[in-house]
Amino acid sequence: EMLGSSKEPLNLYATNLEMEKGDWTQVAAVAFNDQGDAADYVLTTTIGTRSESDLDCYIADSEDLTDSFNLNSGVKESETIVIQDTGNTNLGLYVCNVELTRNGEKVGDASISIEIV
Repeated sequence: EMLGSSKEPLNLYATNLEMEKGDWTQVAAVAFNDQGDAADYVLTTTIGTRSESDLDCYIADSEDLTDSFNLNSGVKESETIVIQDTGNTNLGLYVCNVELTRNGEKVGDASISIEIV
């Protein structure tokens, strides 16, 4: 189920996940240009609090923590966020923060809570 209105600049398809050690999953993210002109967008992922962990949260297209793209007015860009555990992560709750900027200015942010069980 899509969270938030599809008219929001950033939407995630899931915000709460449960994973076993060594597992991986993916979450769809949609960026939407709700402005009247084209712009440069950057989607960024970061793992909060326990950044020393072996839990990765990255964007599939770029295989990196950021992905840049240009969107015309009214256009959506679908991105896949990969969440992968190396198997060395301690059990517990982790957060992957997702941020979207438009021409360098933050227009959306969301977080994915990941529980390693």
